[in-house]
Amino acid sequence: MVKKVVYRSFKALKPVKGVISEAEAALEDEKRTKSTDERMNQALIAASAGSVVSLTGLYFGGVTGFSAIGLSSGAAAAGGLIGGGVATGIAVLATPVMALGAGGYYCQQHPSLTAFHQPRLSGFHQFSVSGF
Repeated sequence: MVKKVVYRSFKALKPVKGVISEAEAALEDEKRTKSTDERMNQALIAASAGSVVSLTGLYFGGVTGFSAIGLSSGAAAAGGLIGGGVATGIAVLATPVMALGAGGYYCQQHPSLTAFHQPRLSGFHQFSVSGF
């Protein structure tokens, strides 16, 4: 049974509105390569990294390649990691994409977690940069 999501106010719908407006803008502009929302860009970058991990596992998991036998044996091998089959393997391979995408978006939502984006220069680096 599917759990119903209840939004108690219009403010709670703000993230949904943002995703829909970004999708609409992307559909209207074929040359658009990134979002105007930096948080969305960070989440997309993280999800892209997750897709690289998943596709690499799929490619090399079973019979090497992206043919029908390669895809099905790769998904079955991934599913076999947790005792399942092809359908379970698809879920296993989708997990890095979802986890890294959600993690990237979460880090952008919480400014205290994004402090690692600020480069900190040591005394040596400050000296060498100011020497130019």
